[in-house]
Amino acid sequence: MHRVNNLYVLEKRGCNHRGAMDPHYDGAGKFFTTVDGVPVRKLFVGNLPTEGSYNLNHSHLASLFQPYGTVVNISLVQKPEAKPFAFVTFLTPQDAAQALLHKGQISMSRRKLYLSPADSWHQPIELPSGEIVWDRRKQEPKEDEAEFADAEEEDCSESASTANDEVALIRSDEPTEEEDDLEVESCPIDKLNDDCLQLIFELIPVPERLTLSRVCRRWRELISYYWKSFKKLDFTTQPLDKVVLTDKKLNYFLHLCPNVTSLNIAQDDNDLTSEAIVVIAKTCKDLDEIHMRNITIQKRSLAYLANSCPKLKSFSMDACNSHHDGEMSSLVKKSKNLECISLKYGAKTSGFWLKQLQSPLRSLLLEMYEFNPENLIDGIARVKSTLRELSFVSCSKLRNQDLLKIVQMCPDLTRFSLSGMVSLSLFDPFAIYPITQLSKLEILDLEHNRMVSDKFMQSLVDGCPVLRHLNISGS
Repeated sequence: MHRVNNLYVLEKRGCNHRGAMDPHYDGAGKFFTTVDGVPVRKLFVGNLPTEGSYNLNHSHLASLFQPYGTVVNISLVQKPEAKPFAFVTFLTPQDAAQALLHKGQISMSRRKLYLSPADSWHQPIELPSGEIVWDRRKQEPKEDEAEFADAEEEDCSESASTANDEVALIRSDEPTEEEDDLEVESCPIDKLNDDCLQLIFELIPVPERLTLSRVCRRWRELISYYWKSFKKLDFTTQPLDKVVLTDKKLNYFLHLCPNVTSLNIAQDDNDLTSEAIVVIAKTCKDLDEIHMRNITIQKRSLAYLANSCPKLKSFSMDACNSHHDGEMSSLVKKSKNLECISLKYGAKTSGFWLKQLQSPLRSLLLEMYEFNPENLIDGIARVKSTLRELSFVSCSKLRNQDLLKIVQMCPDLTRFSLSGMVSLSLFDPFAIYPITQLSKLEILDLEHNRMVSDKFMQSLVDGCPVLRHLNISGS
């Protein structure tokens, strides 16, 4: 026994009752079986011409497959909004093997037909007594799915006695659903309802979960529903953190999850290129939040993202050193709903895009980011009515007078961060005192800030009565 095209091929020993001169018999004595040892008699036939372009019927299929052996039954399925397909059942496994071995040569209306063995639980079986059970489906149709059982396949065991006449007994009635949709006793897991299967699927690791859709049509629909329910894709946390992103993998996941609104691809070791932004823009039309890292920004790429994702509210970019002010200016101007901007590790920029800030921006975070402070002040003046959260982490360009202007323009700030700001301490020991004027401040982060003193803390308590979180570690 050896494998051919994912099937096991059994070699029969000795003579066969059909005889060596039978034109439908494989001279090598081989026939195909499924992975669990069931001889293949029933074949799935796909890529059939549509009804509009070809008058497809049972006699056409019979004329195609009768040269390869005795055809016992043909089940043709044609629906208005689906591609037609069929199941062809042969009298012997050797006949089915002949058709499979010539599958690249069988065509209809200039279309090469796709042939593959039907699943093992749909295959006819031969009992120890020699009797062949042609139909293994349940005899009673489901009450709530009566449309799936219009007619049963007739018992074709009598056709075996007429095999010498080489006449195919073809049944013209056809089922209304694919045979793999019918519940079969030989596959116990199919007895579970959809909810149970979904719970089982969620326990399977993502790489294996991606292959489940290949099992059968029902599993494919369940897996598709599972992925379509994803609104958030985060490749920095489980279960997706083990996936090393490339442009191709990102494109695959985004097509699996067309309804994504939040996307985090900020992996430290990703292999994404500038093409990733184009992929995101093409597939995520409802995106409202994106966080990316280590991606080269090409000219007009962020403008394309803004035009393609009009609902974008949050934009976060880390270690994308090649981006420039022009691209950020385009993003800020075109994203009319942008509420949050976070940029980290940006060097050799003037921050000209900051002058383009516009409402309804509520949060601005800059970490180790170079900018011209005049551009920052001009931009904050444009969004002072909506800005509520402001964060500067190790921004060496920020000056003492800039902090005072910011506090005067935005007295309604609720969250403020001034971490690692060594530069302020070089000029004025009272540089951070303007913060105590923010009466609505709730969260304050002064980590690694040398200017924190007892007097400042007392002023902070008096001036910020609703403050509920304070970080002064390292100060």
